[in-house]
Amino acid sequence: MGYKAVLYAMTVALLFGCAPVRAQSELGWAPCDHIFECTKITAPLSHRQPDGPVIQLAVKRLPARGEAIGTLVFGVGGPGDAGTDHIRRHASGLEPLRARYHIVGFDYRGLGNSTRVHCLSPRELDDYYSSELIGREAHAATTRFVDACAANSGPFLSFVGTDNIARDLETLRVALGEDRLNYFGFSYGTRVGLTYAELYPDRVGHMVLDSIDNPVAAPNIDVGDQPPARTPNEDNVARVADPARVDALLASLQAQPRRAGDGRIVNATVARTALFQATKPPLKPFPVDDIDAIQILADKHNGRERDGTYDHNKAIYVAVTCLTGDPDAGVPDRAKALERIDRVAAKAAASAPYFGAWLTYRSSLCEIWPAAPTFRPHRVRAPGIGPILLLNNSGDRITTAQEAKEVEQELDNAVLVVRKSDEHGAFMRGDRCVDTIVIEYLFNNRLPKEDTRC
Repeated sequence: MGYKAVLYAMTVALLFGCAPVRAQSELGWAPCDHIFECTKITAPLSHRQPDGPVIQLAVKRLPARGEAIGTLVFGVGGPGDAGTDHIRRHASGLEPLRARYHIVGFDYRGLGNSTRVHCLSPRELDDYYSSELIGREAHAATTRFVDACAANSGPFLSFVGTDNIARDLETLRVALGEDRLNYFGFSYGTRVGLTYAELYPDRVGHMVLDSIDNPVAAPNIDVGDQPPARTPNEDNVARVADPARVDALLASLQAQPRRAGDGRIVNATVARTALFQATKPPLKPFPVDDIDAIQILADKHNGRERDGTYDHNKAIYVAVTCLTGDPDAGVPDRAKALERIDRVAAKAAASAPYFGAWLTYRSSLCEIWPAAPTFRPHRVRAPGIGPILLLNNSGDRITTAQEAKEVEQELDNAVLVVRKSDEHGAFMRGDRCVDTIVIEYLFNNRLPKEDTRC
């Protein structure tokens, strides 16, 4: 074994330790958050080395009220949302399911109360989000973020991809003592669920996938050779403010940044971030004359809390998404990537003057990510599994009904229910049609007819 291999093994062992996955009798559920039970389980850092170093996964359970027929595990969106927090926030909406199921949420590896990815501190994130996104300064900000992730998370960065998260589901199933995995996936959680079905087709029980994240889709923070598509936000600017006044504000802040009431710098980048947030549905008036309100809008977009902390979504979202791509490509060549980013940003600015270059530079982290991809985008390959219930809203722009239809066609035994709505998420939205279909499937294993609409 060479010097680098020895050093790598020592680093992994120091960071993560070694221990076996605990059986159900050893889970040690403890009361938490009033009506919940909490525990942690261990999972292999690398599922290719099940006896090697381990990480921890935080698990929360909402016990069944009646005689349980099993456990229903929730896989949530992002990647970046915490499953333990999801079932806590939606406890009332999940109440009908408790008649037959224990409800379990877990935090994906890399986030929440599981073993976490660490990148920048809150103060460093303040600097990152206020960095001017122009050429050299934009590259410096991107490089600082990526290098901090590598320095603070080490080899863990190579093991937080969708493939490992799906295998964590199998570790969780075993730890819970379930013969099959009953699973409810939302948004990114549907990609995790579909990946699990490909890896462990014989272990799939009931599976509901809501707002389908098609595994064939490439990450949206990978610049590539083409500028990002002109977003609807660009055309919404005139609906939230006078474009002439917006242009004057951006030019003024580019030349002379100002300070918000809390002392932080508000420059053109911060204002552009706030403008992007204002132009996201539901549209909000853009406060051209109010620097503090601009800062608040930018904080909302960046996930910054009032106490100065961040919701951690950025680090894990980037870490997971950057591992989606061609594994054969290896680690990117940084110098070539930065040159390409500048060319693409210039093209993007020409077609989308408000957000084109901004989105390009904000989307460039994967271009210089220090870990090679582990999850190759692909069409679903899970022959023989099912029945599976798919849900999608007709006007969802994040996960489209067309993508959901394609996934339905790739599965042998699945039915897609399309709900008339522009929202992201169909279940627990107060739609009796959808909720009844979900409960009928989970309780009685009955799928609706094909082409069902709600």
